Amino acid sequence: MLAALTDVIERKKVEEVLVISERNLATSQEIAQVGSYSWYLEKNLLTWSDDLYRILGLTSRKTSPIFEIYASLIHPVDKDDAIRKIKAVIEEGRSQINEHRIIKSDGIVRFVQIKGKILRETEGKPAVICGVVQDITERKLADEKLR
Repeated sequence: MLAALTDVIERKKVEEVLVISERNLATSQEIAQVGSYSWYLEKNLLTWSDDLYRILGLTSRKTSPIFEIYASLIHPVDKDDAIRKIKAVIEEGRSQINEHRIIKSDGIVRFVQIKGKILRETEGKPAVICGVVQDITERKLADEKLR
């Protein structure tokens, strides 16, 4: 009986730590204007953090995280190059940094920087791309003013 009670108390502590950790991550992402994603390549399954939805101008309850949705937001001038770079990450299995513009659902244009990392299966085959998308609009606009 005492062992079961101890297990319940320990599990509650772990759950509390997890809730605090998730809240800290969400707050950090909001402050840094960063959203995160994971793309499970075999299943073509994407997960997006709440802040990635916010950066893209989408609401998580109304939009499923699929690549085509993301691709539809890429600025037409940047789209071919951005998609080529994303496909290269998948086909070549290497990480890279990509910057391009997106057009949010309200028509506002934002600059984003994407950093991804390939996670591989034991055989070396690319399995998951984990990464972050950061809104770098203010930095880009400041750079343009300096030119």
